[in-house]
Amino acid sequence: METNGGGWTLIQRRKIGLTSFNRDWKQYKNGFGSIRGDFWLGNAHIFRLTRQPSTLRIELEVCDWEGQTRYAEYGFFTVGNELNSYKLFIANYSGNAGNSLRYHNNTNFSTMNKDNDKCVDNCADLRKGNLEEPT
Repeated sequence: METNGGGWTLIQRRKIGLTSFNRDWKQYKNGFGSIRGDFWLGNAHIFRLTRQPSTLRIELEVCDWEGQTRYAEYGFFTVGNELNSYKLFIANYSGNAGNSLRYHNNTNFSTMNKDNDKCVDNCADLRKGNLEEPT
């Protein structure tokens, strides 16, 4: 919360691995988990936070062989409202972790019980809440 000037709001943490992210639409809308462990703030809250474009910073605590923490930062970040299926908009990538969210830019949020993605099948159901890109 103090990185790069501080003032950040935690919207997701996947650290301990005891909390399943294979959740339904309502759970992702309202949020789940514990702020001290694995956590999702909730799409309704993220929408309210990003009505004015914000900056998204993703930090990976796994360090590479040089001991450098990996991060991705997007200088433009908004999430649409529920009527727009919490559509993600990101731009202005910088960092050293790779621009892996580019595939998801301008896409609707999907869950196991509400398929809004670009895949032929329901990716959220197939991936069971994991963060892999479709092949």
